[in-house]
Amino acid sequence: MKYKSIISLIVLSTSLIANAGGFLSGNELLAKMQDKSQASLAVGYIVGVFDSGNGKIFCPPNGTTVKQVAEIVVNTLLAYPYERGYPANDLITFALYTAFPCDEKKTKEDNSNVVYNPKI
Repeated sequence: MKYKSIISLIVLSTSLIANAGGFLSGNELLAKMQDKSQASLAVGYIVGVFDSGNGKIFCPPNGTTVKQVAEIVVNTLLAYPYERGYPANDLITFALYTAFPCDEKKTKEDNSNVVYNPKI
């Protein structure tokens, strides 16, 4: 019994270490985006990363839609296939930073009205 507990602890700790890089890889995110039954979950993940960096790391113009943001992320994942093994949150941030770099004058308030359109 003691050995089962130790083995269980080792298996659990190695699975936690393996997942420490992020919830999804770029490969997994792209696969979800291309699967109609999972695309809304992937878009929700993208929106979460978007919300956390909007106005701080990247600065999209007012009126940017969720569809546009999702398209930018998918196009970036397709353009950099050799990078897709990295955590999806890092790749999303890279895609949005590349598309919407902030200039020093922009603030979070300048970008708070991104339009949500769930029909992608």
